[in-house]
Amino acid sequence: MNQALAADSIKIVDHKVIGYYPINEPFYGHKHEFKITAGDKLYYPLDEPGVRIKFDGQKFTVVKGFENHPVTFVTWFGAFAYARFYGWRLPSENEWEKAARGTDTRSYPWGEEIYPNIANYHSSRNLFQKLFGKDITTTPVGFYNGKTYKDYQTRDNRSPFGLYDMAGNVWQWCGDDYPYVHYRYMRGGSHTNYEYNLRVWARNSAGPDYYSMYVGFRCARDVQPAAEEQPKSEQ
Repeated sequence: MNQALAADSIKIVDHKVIGYYPINEPFYGHKHEFKITAGDKLYYPLDEPGVRIKFDGQKFTVVKGFENHPVTFVTWFGAFAYARFYGWRLPSENEWEKAARGTDTRSYPWGEEIYPNIANYHSSRNLFQKLFGKDITTTPVGFYNGKTYKDYQTRDNRSPFGLYDMAGNVWQWCGDDYPYVHYRYMRGGSHTNYEYNLRVWARNSAGPDYYSMYVGFRCARDVQPAAEEQPKSEQ
């Protein structure tokens, strides 16, 4: 965000601006007329409970103690813009689910059973908060890693591909923009959800301008395949 702030501008690509009523072009789904008036922007107060970012008038910083917690209060538009700014993107639903379950039919990233000490969800009653006495709702990324904290043994919740927190903590925006559908989808469940919503196939949805302390995101990027080894020339 600080780099975007320093640039004093954000470039919007793949856009289309129409200065007339396109009576010969049908409207559908989220494609519709929209008027942006002066000052009509989406804001939320940085002092709102659950917000972990502060701004001193010159730069954004993370509130002390939350450096390793998932970012929340981010709209789908904000998550999309952040990922694109760094040359990344949001994962598709298919990519997200494969990263969570691997190549088998497991229900959770770690297997078939769920336990209070393996993820941050409703039934775990926020183990991190209990142990460290902090009035928060999320846990640090990778907190459920099989280690012992104050004589309490956690279970490792890594997925087959080594990703932590693919179930619980916060919902995660996916990048799919389906035709004729205004909503955007999210996966993973949050710290307020029950076991069912943490299953790898469970999904939730909201408008792209929605934000809350229960929703975050993770980024994906395309990796170029390794160049094939060139055959050695004959002597």
